[in-house]
Amino acid sequence: MERSIVLQMFFLLIALAAEAQPPIETRALTAIENLTVVDAYEGEQGYYLFCPSVRPVQATVPIVFVHGYGALNPMIYGKWIRHLTEHGHCVIYPRYQEDLFKTSPHDFTTNAVAAIAEALTRIKEADIGSDTDGLYLVGHSYGGVIIANLAANWRALHLPEPRVAFLCEPGSGPFKGGVLDSYHTIDSTLHMAIMVGDNDETVGQEFGSMVFESAVNTPNRVLLWQYACTQDTFSVSASHYEPYAIDVAFDNGIENFTSRKALRVAQLDHIDTEGYWKVFDMLIAKDASRDVSRFASHLLNKFINLGVWPDGTELCKMGFQCPVQPEAGK
Repeated sequence: MERSIVLQMFFLLIALAAEAQPPIETRALTAIENLTVVDAYEGEQGYYLFCPSVRPVQATVPIVFVHGYGALNPMIYGKWIRHLTEHGHCVIYPRYQEDLFKTSPHDFTTNAVAAIAEALTRIKEADIGSDTDGLYLVGHSYGGVIIANLAANWRALHLPEPRVAFLCEPGSGPFKGGVLDSYHTIDSTLHMAIMVGDNDETVGQEFGSMVFESAVNTPNRVLLWQYACTQDTFSVSASHYEPYAIDVAFDNGIENFTSRKALRVAQLDHIDTEGYWKVFDMLIAKDASRDVSRFASHLLNKFINLGVWPDGTELCKMGFQCPVQPEAGK
């Protein structure tokens, strides 16, 4: 309760400060090495579309990458976006909010859907080697809430079927207007991973746990609990900001509380390459292979720690929960 009150007061103070700020201005994002960029980012239903400059040999499923609250500058996740495009995927980056406070959370999902639909139209018209019959979803923070909503209601929202969903440090903080009461309507065919940080003091683990517990019709779901650990002078953290991966080539010029925070705290480390990126890559590979075996067993066998320390000893193990506990080696 005390943490909730502190958070609400914190966001209120930011809101009051924001009232005195000039309107957000962006600079055009058109030239990023090895990428074709569609810049349609104006307004709360705007989006970026990042596609490989070279057409992939095989058709790839578009990825919807939904940013966290206020993370309107794709620079914040730029290295992860680049990693995904290097694997041949077009990445849709929907805006969903005008700025930190003008757009109601009740409208976040609707705005994201409008952006995604327009971006998919662009992809189809361009004929750039994408399989638009499905979607891969990934979202951080409030973006995790939005992709959970998309996975739960994709038919009513007239979207292609989500095949993969990865919720990274998901949660709404005090802005719960976009949160559903339950996620039991998520399909049985979806491969879904939810990853929370043990020291996430921004949104905590409540929403991620609620989605995992309520998605009772989705057997291929896992809840990963990432812990901080230290050895000698080396350490890994487990905060809300682990998915940040700055790449200034994606800088659209938007500066706000979130982008400034990202520039202070973001670091590219094992939590990215051996954690978030690797889990999502494995979800995608699982779908692309059409392997119908249980994803949880696959994940447990191939990904249960975050690599090794410089001396070769194992880094920190993840907490792991699935509907039926898989047996290692099977």
